Amino acid sequence: MIDVKALVNLHPLPSALGAIIIGYISWKIVASNNNDGIPEAREWLPFVGAAGEFRKNPMKYLRKKRKELGTIFRINLLVIKPIFILDTKDREMLHKSSERIVSFQKALHDVGVHILLPPVTDDPAWWKLSNPTISRGFMRPERLRGYEPFIHSSTKSCIERWTKKGRMELFRECSRMVIITNMKCLLGEEFTAEHGDHLVPHFQALEFHMTNPFSSLFKSSLYPPYRRAVATREYIVGFIATEVSRRLDGDKVKEEFTERTDYLQLILNERGTQWKELYPYHIVAVVIAGHTNTAGHVAWTLAHTYADPTYLARVRSGDAEFLSALIKEVGRKYTGHMFFRKMMEDVAVSGGRVVIRKGELVSMPSMVGNYDAGVYPDPYTFDPARFLSTDSESTTVEGGAGATTNGTNPTKPPYFMPFGAYTHPCLGEKFAWFVIRTATKCIVDACDVEFVGGTKAMGDGRVELPEPDWTMLTGTYWAKVDARVRRRD
Repeated sequence: MIDVKALVNLHPLPSALGAIIIGYISWKIVASNNNDGIPEAREWLPFVGAAGEFRKNPMKYLRKKRKELGTIFRINLLVIKPIFILDTKDREMLHKSSERIVSFQKALHDVGVHILLPPVTDDPAWWKLSNPTISRGFMRPERLRGYEPFIHSSTKSCIERWTKKGRMELFRECSRMVIITNMKCLLGEEFTAEHGDHLVPHFQALEFHMTNPFSSLFKSSLYPPYRRAVATREYIVGFIATEVSRRLDGDKVKEEFTERTDYLQLILNERGTQWKELYPYHIVAVVIAGHTNTAGHVAWTLAHTYADPTYLARVRSGDAEFLSALIKEVGRKYTGHMFFRKMMEDVAVSGGRVVIRKGELVSMPSMVGNYDAGVYPDPYTFDPARFLSTDSESTTVEGGAGATTNGTNPTKPPYFMPFGAYTHPCLGEKFAWFVIRTATKCIVDACDVEFVGGTKAMGDGRVELPEPDWTMLTGTYWAKVDARVRRRD
């Protein structure tokens, strides 16, 4: 927490800067006032109250405002003022709308992704090529099999690190493991062995800068947080650009690299050198995109597995169906995507009673479906059994357990959406599930885990885990859990 008073007393410049910032935010708020009949969430503290309450616990705040305002309302989050859509049919309709009507890419720039992808990457021809390349690189079974050795090697190296480390922060270490895994799969073993440990904190810092709302508000090199974010990005890009150059001989790919199975080589083999200046930014974006949600899934799956002896025994016995159900329940209970979209034209919702205007930013939070008691009875209880199949068919992570008695399917959109759906699914979803499942099984088979902080023993062999940190506004919410890891052998 920044001590604003201390800053002001230190020098008059912060005081002036603070006044400018507050004035600018106030102007943005006033300028964005609408008279379209959509209610706005308000608290006793003007301007910042709603944002503060939302950040404490988004799910709790959305439930509260739904009772007060209905299923469509605005929340002023200081730098953005999205319209939240909570009705299931409306969320499904907007998720199914085309990019021409409800834009994912335009929304990215409103919520900070401009920090990750500079203007040079806005070339429409590149965007047209990049998404199919990601899909081929991370959704095809043969590509996943090619990445499996990378996942195993990074997981095993992290196990060695954990056993030597003693007390460790579970979610932070899973974050590191996933970034290392992503780098190996995208850039290869050699690059990661040489630069991985050094670059992990820089990737984590870049993601932190992206989620800083003021970096979205002040897109200027004169603003220190924005300047630091861009500098961090360019620092990482420099390492990857050197690797790209190492694999090229002028405008040709060096023969010695063509048989490599990492994602960078796939790009070079398929796309050649035409976009070589953009490849490093693309790689950085994919590493970041595949981090928070995957790391959170791995950490929570491990935490729940080791917190319940019954769960641990089933996973170690090789019960793939139960492991899949466990991972799905983690995705349901702890995933909190806001699913921001930019309206590219006027769209009627709520049975035609409300029109969302062109240019508005909307949010269709996944947690609304995740905690729908009509689909998931007792939704605040962690219960993998809700995802176990009721017939003889095996349930995979990507599959489903079948419809409920009221006709809804708890493993399908618009309820279960840990990685997006419809017109904007996560292009790396199968890769993410593969990493989560492979890493979890590798760790559980090899290690015992003792919780030493952030948890509470329940007296029956089980452990009570903490609530997630709801202040994280993207991906899978994390928690503070300390543990010690020992090899079983």
